[in-house]
Amino acid sequence: MKLFVPALLSLGALGLCLAAPRKNVRWCTISQPEWFKCRRWQWRMKKLGAPSITCVRRAFALECIRAIAEKKADAVTLDGGMVFEAGRDPYKLRPVAAEIYGTKESPQTHYYAVAVVKKGSNFQLDQLQGRKSCHTGLGRSAGWIIPMGILRPYLSWTESLEPLQGAVAKFFSASCVPCIDRQAYPNLCQLCKGEGENQCACSSREPYFGYSGAFKCLQDGAGDVAFVKETTVFENLPEKADRDQYELLCLNNSRAPVDAFKECHLAQVPSHAVVARSVDGKEDLIWKLLSKAQEKFGKNKSRSFQLFGSPPGQRDLLFKDSALGFLRIPSKVDSALYLGSRYLTTLKNLRETAEEVKARYTRVVWCAVGPEEQKKCQQWSQQSGQNVTCATASTTDDCIVLVLKGEADALNLDGGSL
Repeated sequence: MKLFVPALLSLGALGLCLAAPRKNVRWCTISQPEWFKCRRWQWRMKKLGAPSITCVRRAFALECIRAIAEKKADAVTLDGGMVFEAGRDPYKLRPVAAEIYGTKESPQTHYYAVAVVKKGSNFQLDQLQGRKSCHTGLGRSAGWIIPMGILRPYLSWTESLEPLQGAVAKFFSASCVPCIDRQAYPNLCQLCKGEGENQCACSSREPYFGYSGAFKCLQDGAGDVAFVKETTVFENLPEKADRDQYELLCLNNSRAPVDAFKECHLAQVPSHAVVARSVDGKEDLIWKLLSKAQEKFGKNKSRSFQLFGSPPGQRDLLFKDSALGFLRIPSKVDSALYLGSRYLTTLKNLRETAEEVKARYTRVVWCAVGPEEQKKCQQWSQQSGQNVTCATASTTDDCIVLVLKGEADALNLDGGSL
């Protein structure tokens, strides 16, 4: 009996999410190389007796998001731009684990978006019009969202007449933007190197896809500027003499060496994250899988299989090669809270008209707690001529969350809540 009771309690703690029929995580892959790596991971985990993996193949990230929402897959790793898409209707996925970067002594859950150019090229960040550009992919953080947010004032973009892609196609003389509709925007696929249907593909079938692909576009002389992350140059050019042939474009229209990214970058971006369903998402099982995998196959843990590594000629398969491990994201954190208000503001600036952006910056959204505060806030809003608008939440903590997401600007707190 003494042995039976602890065993019973342990089974109860595991919960239904670890019941026998659910001990499998279906991981979504977006290319043949990713699928091959996933199969190797599957085989390694099977030998450990850990949660098993099934490898699901889709063509690109958005198809993986749909597959997870439709319960045809369970997990995939996404960059911030796609984490945002995954969190929207109708998918409603949420991040469950963040990649960790940096060093063991100084870990971080962010990276830097940078603009890389060849040393000796004679232009600054505010002189990119008419140049040739290399991007990681449409809708991706470092390769699209951040640089387009910064360049928006220079774009001749009439939001009501054309999508952002149309304005970008006119701004640069030629580009490679993988994942874009090459029929609608041929100029944005002009520099891409893929053959036939693979040109501009949203996977490694396009040689200029992703961080290393965008940098290769610059290396090959196809483009004048590559929008990538701070470690891309280091990962592709281990020799300092080779790295010294490149520079970063800074926001103050100066240049800096590629190792000065903390002082010269376009933005700080949240880490890539593993996403799953918000409801019935196997969150505990996914974390158990990732924990065991990083313990056995993390950095410098195994020669036979590297979770954060890719074969020669490939980069960032399943996870970023520069990742050190994973950090579990609390269950109450959704995609908006994970990305943060600054990143979400950049996204909104690319989705709204100039008038909508101006209106958002000239009004204050006050968060009211409960019906009485809501009533008072509505009166205040009317008296202010709608310069103050109201958001409502049930508790002070919920209001704080709305502020962190950028869905509210201010609230009233007593001393105990500060």
